[in-house]
Amino acid sequence: MSNRESILSEKEAHEARVASLIATISALKGEAEVSNFLRDLCTWGELEAMAQRWEVAQLVDEGVSYLEIARRTEMCIRDRPSTCRSRFFGPSFMPRTRSE
Repeated sequence: MSNRESILSEKEAHEARVASLIATISALKGEAEVSNFLRDLCTWGELEAMAQRWEVAQLVDEGVSYLEIARRTEMCIRDRPSTCRSRFFGPSFMPRTRSE
């Protein structure tokens, strides 16, 4: 197998794992099931990191400046580029948090 084929194979495997995770989360019914699933799957630190990213994403969606977000959350925005993907790549990365 060539290096290119190996990289493609790894990417396909990654995409399959992500798709499986998304399908599983989508099939969960209700907040309690989602909570139990995430608490079983993630460490406390991972849950806290996701909660912080979600907080930043909501502030970005509200139009709050990066400097103000950093002040409010005491987080370095530079370390959280994935929270802002939807602003540049569209809503497929993050559900909208407000009515448009």
